[in-house]
Amino acid sequence: MKTLPPTYYLDHFYEFLGYLEGPCAHLLNAADKDFIAEFKALSHDAQLVLVRIYNRQSVYVRRDSLSYEEIDNPRAGLNELFAAGLVNDVSETGFARLLEQLNKAELQSLLAESPQKAPAKSAKKALWFEFAQAHAVFSASEDWLNEQYLEQQQEQRLAYFLFLYFGNVRARLNQLSMRDLGVMRTRQLSHEAQARFTSADEARGQFYYRWLGLSLKNTQDQALDEFIAMLEENPATTNRIASVLEARDRFYWQLAKRLLQSPLEQHDDHYSIQILKHSRAADAVEKRLRLEYQQGWKEQVKSELEAIIDDPDSETLYVFAVDFYQRKFHRKRTSMLTDMLRDSSAPIPLDEAYVSHVEQGVCAYYERQGITALRSENVLWRALFGLTFWPELYQNPKAGVSNEFDWLPRLLKQNTFYAELEHEIEARLAQLQTPQQWLTHVLQVSTRHYGQVNGVFSWHQSLLELIKPLLTQAPVVQTQAVLRAMARDYHQLSDGFADLMVLDEQGLRFEEIKAPGDSLRRNQLITLQCLKKAGFEVAIRRVEWMYNPDQAYVVVDVETTGGNHSSHRVTEVGMVKVINGQVVDRWQSLVNPQRYIPARITELTGISNEMVADAPVFEAVAEAIDEFCQDAIFVAHNVNFDYGFLKREMERAGRRLNLPKLCTVRMARKQFPGLASYSLGRLCEQLGIELVRHHRALDDACAAAGILRLVQQSQLQQNLIQQARS
Repeated sequence: MKTLPPTYYLDHFYEFLGYLEGPCAHLLNAADKDFIAEFKALSHDAQLVLVRIYNRQSVYVRRDSLSYEEIDNPRAGLNELFAAGLVNDVSETGFARLLEQLNKAELQSLLAESPQKAPAKSAKKALWFEFAQAHAVFSASEDWLNEQYLEQQQEQRLAYFLFLYFGNVRARLNQLSMRDLGVMRTRQLSHEAQARFTSADEARGQFYYRWLGLSLKNTQDQALDEFIAMLEENPATTNRIASVLEARDRFYWQLAKRLLQSPLEQHDDHYSIQILKHSRAADAVEKRLRLEYQQGWKEQVKSELEAIIDDPDSETLYVFAVDFYQRKFHRKRTSMLTDMLRDSSAPIPLDEAYVSHVEQGVCAYYERQGITALRSENVLWRALFGLTFWPELYQNPKAGVSNEFDWLPRLLKQNTFYAELEHEIEARLAQLQTPQQWLTHVLQVSTRHYGQVNGVFSWHQSLLELIKPLLTQAPVVQTQAVLRAMARDYHQLSDGFADLMVLDEQGLRFEEIKAPGDSLRRNQLITLQCLKKAGFEVAIRRVEWMYNPDQAYVVVDVETTGGNHSSHRVTEVGMVKVINGQVVDRWQSLVNPQRYIPARITELTGISNEMVADAPVFEAVAEAIDEFCQDAIFVAHNVNFDYGFLKREMERAGRRLNLPKLCTVRMARKQFPGLASYSLGRLCEQLGIELVRHHRALDDACAAAGILRLVQQSQLQQNLIQQARS
């Protein structure tokens, strides 16, 4: 790991101040500038001590923890900070907050003179903390606290400065150190660093509501009324800047959710409705209208729903309003989400082994029919959006990439990308009138900027393979319509896209895959409707867990040098492919493990060091194994053993094994309960399956395939009986 110079905390703080006094100078008030000047006037030791304090997680710092190699006289530096008022003794108002960070030993010391009966010394910290909350008194604890701790006095100002630099009220100064150590990735700017806010009103307005949101998270339910009273005593800013209004809307929705979840009786629905009225966030408006409807204010709700439908603020709100209006005032019984699921095509049969690999199973299902299905979901559209508008997002200063720590441009964060860069966006789309023009642009951007950190999409080598079919198979005007919609409302349309892009004789379509128990989320409905409006064919395909005779199963057995795949290696691989209950292919090979085979293993398997001396190493057979297992379900007796070894060997060979798994031990236990043993040898004896050379890979794989066949036959018979009864 990299090493940093002894004074790197101070060096970073001066870098931090340089950004504030440079691009952000217009966002600082007189008090901010006075603080910076006061800091610069401090002695070197006092500066070193203060930046160490500012790099702590808490405003409360142990006095005895401030001795560092780079500080010549920490005591003198600390005294100077006290004299300047930059640090102070612990205040009574911060007492309860400090209690939360004390460890058990400190709580015991604090309460040593308490007249109340304290918990046993061996009691857990939580019990001591509860005792401290109930019985610790600041006046009685003040001397002990001030011997141990100090309180820094610029918490909110420092938080504002960090907000200007990082755009986040939870940001920390140590992110600069993490950057220099290589722990945190940053991006290279194509322009000079700039402020992320245009005016002090915008910066302070956003900070105010985000700071309130952070304070709300640290507020106990019992103190919510006090928190709300504080809001009423300090009325919200009259700032009408769009980004500030959005921050306000998010905060009041956050507050309303806390009230709705609060167990306190005084926080009833009427109380929550009053808070919700402060927010125009789509989620808040929806919740308020639902609550008002429950309260019986139906005509008022009907009127507001009609107004939203006529002139919606967002696609999210419009979808809710149409759906709720139809169900509550037109006597429609089902939601739009339910209707879409009901209207979906016939279900796709998949083996239940695909329960964690549903999209992979559907792709394999289509592949067997000669249809191309690619897993697209959000990857496709985010990547195409980012690559298409890369110059506008990351090279145009107006997009708001302020410094190297910004991954997502300000205009996307604030959802004003199209509103502020409409001319540039439309000019870009006008240049991309043919598939070839678009592909050329995407390829040029990828070549120049591959690997650069961004908050829109993740780079990987197969991106162009996913994008090319869309650009060449779909009308350009349709693709442009989707990207234009994303530019207008990136918050809503950056996720929820369909799982698969399917290409067949009829053309290109998108499919959302839903397994049993899955639901269609609201954001998915909105995004799927966006694709439909653009002219794309969109379908929802349901999956049913059932036996599919066309499904391929690869039954595998490996022999190894020992039982741990981290330290041992494969000596033999045997595989059989089963389709519709029949073995259609076999594959076997000894493998040179490139290490000694213990005598006990040779005695068990019959595989000796001499037998594998001229055998291929695993890397030489990895491709053949990969191809044999393609689009199949991986089956083995005690499957995690065989799968774990092959997965590790594949990783060593630079490949990836990611297949659904079935275990014939578990299947046999479930289908044939009560047998004396489920080991491979004994199970074959009990089920009448031939096993000639136990502990040789191909023979064991063939035996496990026989178990699979009997289990599936038994399952099929049970299903037929159940269907006949129903």
